[in-house]
Amino acid sequence: MTYFQKILRELMDEKDLDQIELANALRCRQGEILNWVNGKSKPDYDLIKALSDYFNVSADMLLDTNFVD
Repeated sequence: MTYFQKILRELMDEKDLDQIELANALRCRQGEILNWVNGKSKPDYDLIKALSDYFNVSADMLLDTNFVD
């Protein structure tokens, strides 16, 4: 599991959000969220910004490259 997958799941759990609710909040497809959660893809710059705004965290926190699983 990547750091991004882990932090996204944690942030979604904290807000008790499912993938559809997050997709609606970010105005993207639920399939995109599913791919992020499953590690098949990562959000682009605009969606990283939207995620950081929505969850009130920094983009650096979402993209931390020092994570070790």
